[in-house]
Amino acid sequence: MQTIDSMWEAFAETAIPKAAHPTQRQEMRRSFYAGVHAALMLGVEMAEESGDDDDLGAAMMQGVEDECLRFMMDVAAGRA
Repeated sequence: MQTIDSMWEAFAETAIPKAAHPTQRQEMRRSFYAGVHAALMLGVEMAEESGDDDDLGAAMMQGVEDECLRFMMDVAAGRA
């Protein structure tokens, strides 16, 4: 299993220019970890709300994926 740090390093390698100021790198790392934490808390909330209802849990996860896909499409279109 990957660690958050290994995922960060892979992301940073492809997304942060080599000439980026150290402050930019620090802010991006903080944002990355905050995003991971937010996703973790969202997963915990979905698990609590769906209980033993697998269909509800799957629907909630699908909703999150759909939101992410919409955001990615907005990024690609220059709207986000």
